[in-house]
Amino acid sequence: MRVTLLLLMVSISFTCFSDEYVWKSQAEPIDYKCAPDKEVGINWDKDGDEHKVVTFNTATHDDFFLTHISNIPTRALPRPDLPIHERKALIESAFYNDLSTEYYTLENNSYFLRKQSEDPSSFGIYKSGECKYYDNDEVKNIECAKALRHLEVDLDTMRFVSSYLGTWHYSNKPSGYNGDSAVLSYGKCRKYFR
Repeated sequence: MRVTLLLLMVSISFTCFSDEYVWKSQAEPIDYKCAPDKEVGINWDKDGDEHKVVTFNTATHDDFFLTHISNIPTRALPRPDLPIHERKALIESAFYNDLSTEYYTLENNSYFLRKQSEDPSSFGIYKSGECKYYDNDEVKNIECAKALRHLEVDLDTMRFVSSYLGTWHYSNKPSGYNGDSAVLSYGKCRKYFR
């Protein structure tokens, strides 16, 4: 009897003081890597007379990563002075928003978009992009908007499309500046494990 009581108390105290955090997101805690098959777009001319429609060199393609909120690296979480479960709770309370109904799941910021060139351990990339996870039993996708980029992934086909508007239309650039190209890319995503 005493041994059973002791084991029960150890189990309860371990659970109460555990750093294990239970995330609210109903999306599977899976990250994705999306590699473009092709990128096409417009190379802007500064005067607007000679815009060129082009297919970009495949060597310059930048992969995209979708990181589930539960997989954000610990070093990227805010407030390193706090216990890890409190740091996870902070990021969830700051960003995550569940808009689900009984008919569909809709979550804001259960996923975060980054380009291959961005550091996954930087907190800044997780506060600058908004992704929506949607599932209604017919359609299951992730849609992201970050700066001038829009990306959408169908989680059944694992195909994605991404668009980037470029900066030709910006008025605050120097007069000789042509602007970043507008780019449309498409390809496939796969599950990604670090």
